[in-house]
Amino acid sequence: MQFGVSGGKLTVGINPDNNSAILHIDIPGAVDMQQLLGLDIGNAEAEINSFPGEECYAFKLELDVFGMFEAEGELELKRIYNGALIPNTLVFRAASEVGVPLVPQVVVAKLNGLGGGFKNLADTINGDFFAVPPLRLLVSAKSSVLKIIEGWCTVEIGAGFYKASLTEATLLEMDIIDEYSWYMELVGDIRNYNGSNYKGLKVGGGMKLVLSIPNSDLPFIQGGGEFNVSAFEGLNDYKNPTKAYLSLGCDGRVFGLVQIPADAWFIDRTMEIASAEIDFALGGQITVNVTGASFSTAIKDAFGSISGYGGVAYTGSFLGFPYRVYYIFQNKKVGLDIGSFLGELEPFDPNPYAMNGGALVDPATGE
Repeated sequence: MQFGVSGGKLTVGINPDNNSAILHIDIPGAVDMQQLLGLDIGNAEAEINSFPGEECYAFKLELDVFGMFEAEGELELKRIYNGALIPNTLVFRAASEVGVPLVPQVVVAKLNGLGGGFKNLADTINGDFFAVPPLRLLVSAKSSVLKIIEGWCTVEIGAGFYKASLTEATLLEMDIIDEYSWYMELVGDIRNYNGSNYKGLKVGGGMKLVLSIPNSDLPFIQGGGEFNVSAFEGLNDYKNPTKAYLSLGCDGRVFGLVQIPADAWFIDRTMEIASAEIDFALGGQITVNVTGASFSTAIKDAFGSISGYGGVAYTGSFLGFPYRVYYIFQNKKVGLDIGSFLGELEPFDPNPYAMNGGALVDPATGE
């Protein structure tokens, strides 16, 4: 028996052999606190899916009591190897207008809120990783310095991972900084190249900046950029390796746009008046024989297997029509995409196997 429920799905499975029944549900969506309680003090979201292979139990709550107190929490449950549900992600934070002076006598800075949590706990327990455990701890603090700058500063740390970010920040009481962050990582990864899988380690880092004017709630003007760089080294087999694979890559973007936010006019959708975005991806890869060949032969084969990839794209919009011009370096291919009125093009993907509908690297050969 199967029927739909509130845009989700409900399945009841009955086993006549032992008179048992299994109930699976999928309920996406959010709860409107204003409609539920008659007060516009926040919102709650829940996503529940118990279908095998699709299991998801995620909850999020945000409260803002008339600007005097704010709190936010996020919980994701995941099943571990013994069948138990445990928190995979737990993040919380709370803040108040009444701050604690960090420097007594002459108040230079105030601490207005604290938060913390963790990510990927169940993934770590289940062993869903290679080489480096993905467990990460978060510590957050909301502070203000001479009322010049105020915002949430979050530090996320883990084995081989560090990230610092500034979000929901104000500069001279102007809410213009959506996000400023930077990170470094050393993580286990699996790459496919020329039909073979390579397990190894990836080291990388990057930074990101997003600004909104006049504020993040009604961003009539937005701008920013980000840049990422990474290197990977792996073997096709750790017991009896025959080849090593190395790759270097970087990607980034710079963007700016002028728009009418959905909350600022009578049409319930955001309209981009004009925008411009430049994206790029650039990298190279090589395989090296590690057994069964002399040093000179291995070097010769390595240089013969060197391949590079790259591309650049310019995405813009004019009077509601999005367009994109892109160029793939190694194929010397120029492409043009034009979207529908008030529509959107797929985001630029710097992955070497996909870029705006054109592949930078052939998935079948890895070249």
